[in-house]
Amino acid sequence: ADLKRAAKSIIEGASFSNCIACASEKEIFVVEPVADRLKELLKDYGAFEITAAQGEELIKHIFAEIRAPGEPGVINMDFIGQSPQTILKSIGLEVGPDVKIVILETDRNHPLVWTEQIMPVLPFIRCRDADDAIGAAIAAEQGYGHTMAIHSNNQENIKKMAGMAKCAAFVKNGSCGLASVGISGEGYISFHIATNGEGQTRPRTFTLIRRCVLSNDFRYRFGAEVQGQSKTV
Repeated sequence: ADLKRAAKSIIEGASFSNCIACASEKEIFVVEPVADRLKELLKDYGAFEITAAQGEELIKHIFAEIRAPGEPGVINMDFIGQSPQTILKSIGLEVGPDVKIVILETDRNHPLVWTEQIMPVLPFIRCRDADDAIGAAIAAEQGYGHTMAIHSNNQENIKKMAGMAKCAAFVKNGSCGLASVGISGEGYISFHIATNGEGQTRPRTFTLIRRCVLSNDFRYRFGAEVQGQSKTV
């Protein structure tokens, strides 16, 4: 993958409106050989990494309820859509205005992986290889059918994930949060409706499309075919 482009895209999408859009990046699954480099680039473009200990403290604030490993928790609504500065202040960290998102390296059972956090705090998960990363991402999406992205120069990997990702928007080498809704990608600009796989909306989405059907033709022959005899008027 083009790691610089990937890092920029992740920051762009996850920081948009403080990650409140459902289409924005929510987790980062990265193959082990490039994980350290991607993390460095994310920091260069505006990510702030917190330690495991700081992460343990943070989830006590941003979660109202943490459930069993691999299960979605309940987010503390007071933190939804808040800035990284406000979120980190809850654990005593002061960061500058240049910080756009927060990243935390976790395992794949972490509550941030399985919960749509709706705030710019993203788990960073290392995977063995592309197949492992694709499988982990598909699992974390939980069949909601919303948005997924892949950053890769390998067409086979892109094709494989495209076939497995049953979602309304699948982004290749772009920003989940912006390319998927047409801002930095192809197509008309529109956000998803609701929280499932209904896809992008446009004016036609909110109109009633009515089919009017006539079973023969529009020619009306007055007086024709009366008792088996034709009349001409």
